[in-house]
Amino acid sequence: MNKSNVNLPDFKIPNVDVRGDAYRIRVSDGYDSNGKQKMRYKTWHPEPGMTEKQIKNELL
Repeated sequence: MNKSNVNLPDFKIPNVDVRGDAYRIRVSDGYDSNGKQKMRYKTWHPEPGMTEKQIKNELL
């Protein structure tokens, strides 16, 4: 699945990496007091039988 460059200003757009049958989602959560960017991660497994379009909608 390709990464989508959808421009949604009210949402944090995730960076998605495919890892086998799972997707690793990475989102920026601002900066800490030292100026280092804080990142949040989540691994998501799609339900069996989901189409590519359903997976893309869930990831967004």
